[in-house]
Amino acid sequence: MYYISIDFSLLMIENNMHCIIHLQHDTGLAYGLLAGSLARLLTRSLIRLLAKLPARTIARLVKTVLDFRNIRINNRMPVYIQIAHYVKQQVLLGKAVPGDELPSRREIAAQLNINPNTAQKAYKLMEDEGYVVTNGNLGSEIYVDDKIYAKIKEELTHEMTRQFIQSAKEVNLSFKDVIELLSRYWDETGDGRQDG
Repeated sequence: MYYISIDFSLLMIENNMHCIIHLQHDTGLAYGLLAGSLARLLTRSLIRLLAKLPARTIARLVKTVLDFRNIRINNRMPVYIQIAHYVKQQVLLGKAVPGDELPSRREIAAQLNINPNTAQKAYKLMEDEGYVVTNGNLGSEIYVDDKIYAKIKEELTHEMTRQFIQSAKEVNLSFKDVIELLSRYWDETGDGRQDG
């Protein structure tokens, strides 16, 4: 079987554009450095090609790795559940889409300064719930269809609503008070959508 993979990178060296091409095939790895006008020509050709492709195709070609730097770990719930919850939030916000890769378990453990077994538990939970798939040595990626998205949305919105109601009751707000406050402040935060 014949296998080819091409990676394309641009860099500037002394104000000249250079193009680095990594050509990997089943018999080895070759590197090439193109400079000046040839690099510009190849770049323009690649941009024209990408402009003709549908967005979904480009999304499949350009995979992103989900970023865990913004997660805030707390002591209220197990860390592995917080990691899974964070990934669900990113899916709901549209910041994680099907095909996005997740860092390796060791990378997450190092990044969050947690035990690798905790990261493994998070991956197991996410795989069991169906929104992360792991393909052997290829790593793990987000998998979300309409059914899984609806389940995540329902879970997170119900959780948020229950927490809000509990907080309101703790300070003795009545249902009427809460509705009045929601009506008053709705347009001041977020996009103020009125849809249901």
